[in-house]
Amino acid sequence: SNGEVKTVLAAAFRHGVPITPRGAGTGNYGQAMPLSGGAMLNMMLMDKVLDIKPDRVRAQAGAIMEKLDHETRAAVGGELRFHPSTYRMASIGGFIAGGSGGVGSVRWGGLRNLGSILGLKVITCEAGPRELDLEGEDILKVAHAYGTNGIIVEAEMPLTAAYDWVDMIVGFDDFIDACRFAENVALQDGLLVKEVAPCAAPIPEAYFNRHRSYIKDGQSVVLLMVAPVAVAPMTLLVRHMGGDI
Repeated sequence: SNGEVKTVLAAAFRHGVPITPRGAGTGNYGQAMPLSGGAMLNMMLMDKVLDIKPDRVRAQAGAIMEKLDHETRAAVGGELRFHPSTYRMASIGGFIAGGSGGVGSVRWGGLRNLGSILGLKVITCEAGPRELDLEGEDILKVAHAYGTNGIIVEAEMPLTAAYDWVDMIVGFDDFIDACRFAENVALQDGLLVKEVAPCAAPIPEAYFNRHRSYIKDGQSVVLLMVAPVAVAPMTLLVRHMGGDI
């Protein structure tokens, strides 16, 4: 609970113990390493979804992002605007503290864009820890700050309409052609997509083992997440630009 976090932080301040807040532990770039020793503050038991409205969700920092989407889809047919590649295990607080964008950013931009985070509740580490509700530009003081100036305990995030996204792999013999196609897709306002990711050869044939039978040797690919309504027009665009689905 928030009260327990305050108690821990007050004791840490009193004894001069460095605190490293930790979410699900998916930090692929070493964002939450306890370089000064001290104690790890595990936030993963604070995992409740607190409130769901048609256009937003409020949750505790330890809520897993995939769980958030399951609950918002069931309640209001919405989903988070974007998420990191570690979506199935990443916590919302950790994403805000150390992330920047991800799947969905092709349409919605990055975490530090105004409107991408609606509100944060943080607790300070001082003699008498304070509970602060941040809105507007104050959010940017804590987003991507790794918990160094306050422990995120709650977040309010905007929702967008949820879709049964269709995964597509589009192959090109030349990587530059793949990049041209990816840029064209990203600029198509009428094509509803959530992910556009060009991958140069030999990455697809070397690492995409589940889809190896569909990928030609030496072929670069573009990975797409496409709304069902956009699959047919996307197929036309692929044909016009010489790709293989």
